[in-house]
Amino acid sequence: MATRPIPVALQLAFAAAMATASPGLPREVEFRDGSRLPVDLPDQVFEFSEASDDAGTERGAPRPLRLSEVDELLLCADPPFAREGQIARALQLLESDRFAERERALNTLIRLAANSRAVLEERLTNAAPDLRRRIAHVLERLPESVTARLDCAYLGSGHGLIQGELAPWRMQARYRDAELSLDRSSVRAIRAVPASGAPPAERRFEALSEAPATPPADLRRADFETRPNRLPLTPGDDLTHAYLDWGMTLTTSARGSYVGVTRYEIEGADGDQVAATMEPLFEGVVTARFSPPGDPAMAGGVHFVSCRLAVVKPGGTALVALDAFGRELGRAVVESGPSAYLAVRSSEPIASAQIVPDPEIDDNVAIDDLCFATPYPLAGVPHGRYFALVLRDGARRNCREIDVADGGETIVAAPASGASDPIRIPLGDLATLLPPRPAPDLGADEEHDHAKAWIAWEDMPGTDTVWALLQDGSRLRLERSDGGLAIGSQRASRLPLAAIWNDNEKLRLPRAALGLAAGEAAALLRADPIHFAGYAFAEDRFQGTADDGSTVNLHYGRLPTVWFSAPPNPPPPASPRATTKAGETFLLGDEGCFEVASLTGSALLLRLRDEPRIEFPLPLDALSAVRFPPRQRP
Repeated sequence: MATRPIPVALQLAFAAAMATASPGLPREVEFRDGSRLPVDLPDQVFEFSEASDDAGTERGAPRPLRLSEVDELLLCADPPFAREGQIARALQLLESDRFAERERALNTLIRLAANSRAVLEERLTNAAPDLRRRIAHVLERLPESVTARLDCAYLGSGHGLIQGELAPWRMQARYRDAELSLDRSSVRAIRAVPASGAPPAERRFEALSEAPATPPADLRRADFETRPNRLPLTPGDDLTHAYLDWGMTLTTSARGSYVGVTRYEIEGADGDQVAATMEPLFEGVVTARFSPPGDPAMAGGVHFVSCRLAVVKPGGTALVALDAFGRELGRAVVESGPSAYLAVRSSEPIASAQIVPDPEIDDNVAIDDLCFATPYPLAGVPHGRYFALVLRDGARRNCREIDVADGGETIVAAPASGASDPIRIPLGDLATLLPPRPAPDLGADEEHDHAKAWIAWEDMPGTDTVWALLQDGSRLRLERSDGGLAIGSQRASRLPLAAIWNDNEKLRLPRAALGLAAGEAAALLRADPIHFAGYAFAEDRFQGTADDGSTVNLHYGRLPTVWFSAPPNPPPPASPRATTKAGETFLLGDEGCFEVASLTGSALLLRLRDEPRIEFPLPLDALSAVRFPPRQRP
């Protein structure tokens, strides 16, 4: 006797009842604003319909899918198979008498119809003049998409990937004392978290020299023939912001120049226009930075970048993937010339990609078919409007505003999205605080080659400012006062100074040990240092007393490097610190001279560890980042 299959609805109902009684599954939830929170979720059963055709537009039979079966679930912003219906309704609204409805329909079509161009072109043939004009406007602005975007479920135990559509769902969860409402509109991804004590998930990076058989979903291709709105590009056009609607900007390392359009045919690429540094032509490092489309103030991430190159030789040019702090994730290097295909794929978000030629091998490089998926927001990195918080449990949260409670021991963070209530965070649980600021230029962040950046003050713009390097590696700007140099109300003479200098003169390291005792100093004026048996800070000058009793006056406006001790070692890149937008660094914790006194909604108050009565208020809007020492309480 043949058995009848159990209906999907009955399977789902039974599985849902079992999930209610099961313990929570540790998962990381990534929200659409880039925030990531570790939460325990019920073993919910979803209804998943796989795509039944290669184009990814037809819905197959539904199947139950347990959350515990899935290592990673990636969700589109809109239900994939509902797009055709949404497109049909939007086409109807294009004929509305109401302007607002027509505008909403236009925006819907531009957002959803990249893979349905044929539908719009068919409607164009028999439309009334006004409708024909509106449809033509949509077609001009449609981005080029290689493949359809589908929901993706990566199954555990090596069972592979399924693609299709997750049926409507909703889930409630809690993070700390905040209630979370989870559904497609708020959640971009759900990922399994390694069990306690298990090694973290392996970071995956792949360098490719041939195009993958299956390109990533929603791939954008900048061919440098047209803009995202399909308007043509011509030789000489500036490409810096030409693809901003797709979430990409292009810059060059050549000072005073830009990345523009020029003519050159690359094997395997369509058209005869390429991107390159314009002056000197084809030279320099070209950087593609990613941001969520329409939000250039926020760092964005992708997992795949590819391009075609010309005028290259084996080993001469690399496609380098970087994270949001400018740290290299990996690179693909040209294996053959004179043209090449390069791609990088990373499990960690790629915030920017650089085409880096080795001038000793490749003195020229041309770029075509620069491809990437739609960038998504990143949390825990600098943002132009939001506070970014990184917690010790791994959570990353973008927040509209922060406040404090419990006498400064608790932060109350209002999330950037409406997916949760404000979250209360004990100060000791906060690892990093990033106040709002534009995303940094790559190479400017202190964590990118930190030992070089710590010394390379040659890159600092001259502002006639006196800087101080402390014996812990902190670096501060000093102010001139009646009593000499100071920071706030604290005189420089009471700080544990290692060196001072004017940034127009640059910091210089001694060629040999100076052998300075307490109260002594040495000025690096020429090849041999000038030693001082004593010194004083006057209102407008540094006064050094030589061994013979004579006085040497060094005006602050032309102050060379003056050392008071041996140069300290560069601080470790992950050491706790507060960094200002002006480039100051206050090292915190056991290895630093400073500690956190308190945090308010407008300022971070620091104090000297050895002089706790001396405090330094740092306004939050002057800070670029704060990395808190562990378990520190004010």
